[in-house]
Amino acid sequence: RRVHGDFDQDQFIMRVCVLFVFVAVIAVVYGSKCKPGDLSQCTMTCTNDKEEIGCEHDVCTCVPMATPCVDPMDCSQLNCDRHDENPHCLDGKCACTRDPHHG
Repeated sequence: RRVHGDFDQDQFIMRVCVLFVFVAVIAVVYGSKCKPGDLSQCTMTCTNDKEEIGCEHDVCTCVPMATPCVDPMDCSQLNCDRHDENPHCLDGKCACTRDPHHG
């Protein structure tokens, strides 16, 4: 027989479990957040040897490894996803960047 105010171990365990799951979900969500150019918050690893960690839409993800380049022609085979971007050679890697003449 329980009296009002008695310690209910089952309820306590359930509350601790719910709190743990809530904290774990928050950790996973914020653990996958990043800022472009800053991958220090990304703790994941990529399993494909042709991919590397990147930051897409502020989320850590695996992206194809950038193609090394010396000349803009080295990037001619790169297909850019956005219509206002074209391949360019930046810092020795091919990258899709917005053309300056687009507004």
